[in-house]
Amino acid sequence: MSFYKSRIGIDLGSFYIKAVEAYKTKNGIYIKEFIKLEKGENEDIIPILKDIRSKLGKKSVIFGLPSKHIIYRNVSLPRMKPKEMKEAVYWESQDFTMVIKDDYTFDYEIILENEKSVQLLLAAAPTSVIKEYIEAFEKAGFYVEAVDVYPLAVNRVFKERFKDEVVIILDLGQHHTEATILENGLFFFSKTFSFSVSSGKIKALDFIQEISRFIDYYSIQKKGKRVDKVLLMGGGSKLSHIGGIIFENFNLDILFARELNLQDLKIKVLKNETLFDLADFCNALGFAMRG
Repeated sequence: MSFYKSRIGIDLGSFYIKAVEAYKTKNGIYIKEFIKLEKGENEDIIPILKDIRSKLGKKSVIFGLPSKHIIYRNVSLPRMKPKEMKEAVYWESQDFTMVIKDDYTFDYEIILENEKSVQLLLAAAPTSVIKEYIEAFEKAGFYVEAVDVYPLAVNRVFKERFKDEVVIILDLGQHHTEATILENGLFFFSKTFSFSVSSGKIKALDFIQEISRFIDYYSIQKKGKRVDKVLLMGGGSKLSHIGGIIFENFNLDILFARELNLQDLKIKVLKNETLFDLADFCNALGFAMRG
């Protein structure tokens, strides 16, 4: 029996809903349960969430808001007291409001801090969308502990593994691809692209150009520093031609999440380890690792 508090993270995919129950110790992350349930593209998620709730038997949950609803901004501020930080973030969020002119909810997470400055990721999402998802979870019997974002979930899972490298992580989904750059284990930037596993050859070529610009943006911001590796995850990473497209167009090492050694990530799956695929469950695991 574990005396550590476990958390449930849920990833709301286009065709699958994935859940991971896990707890953290000083030695790493331990996965107690993981579930992957199929759903129709426009299917009501409440019955599926109820099924997950009955299987896991816990009420508290952290879920990720789909990135298509979120606007991100990297913010650099002088180091200050927590109360002053909240005030500074409030004024930063007002810049968002001036642009989007809708009812948005804002939150932030500290990415890096030192004696002089603090780097934040500021995220904004429509309040109505957040409420809609929370209501769905509550109707399924869950208590929503937190609403999270995908780039930070990925960061939590891989930050130790890539603490001495610059890696671009491509989460290849059914309708879009989420690209996240980690620099020495720290989140740098994220962007969502329309490329998906069902995209044709022409769309793939456009995607390569977009990713090239994304990588160039990092290099410009970092005065010539280069990306070392590409990590592929998500359903699209299991398609052989996707890896081939990336390999042919970038002079970078290519890694696949499903092939990584879980011990190197300090992850231990407590049962059915052979069925656990990090390419599928990375985001849900990252949500469960929050806090």
